[in-house]
Amino acid sequence: EYTGNGYATEALGAFLQDIMPKKNLDMVYGICVSENLASVKVLEKSGFQKVYEGMGQYQGEDRQIMRFVLKKA
Repeated sequence: EYTGNGYATEALGAFLQDIMPKKNLDMVYGICVSENLASVKVLEKSGFQKVYEGMGQYQGEDRQIMRFVLKKA
């Protein structure tokens, strides 16, 4: 009942807005399995840009993944 309401995007945005200046980060990476379309959408809506799609390690297993990067404005 809570999916599709933008809560994950809102939470990620609030977290990044707080943590990036505190840790003096110029960029943050995001990774998810390619089939997790909800996570892909959250990362894209949060301003992340896809930099890789293909096979890679995800939680100790070879999986089809997507890597994203968010650069400080």
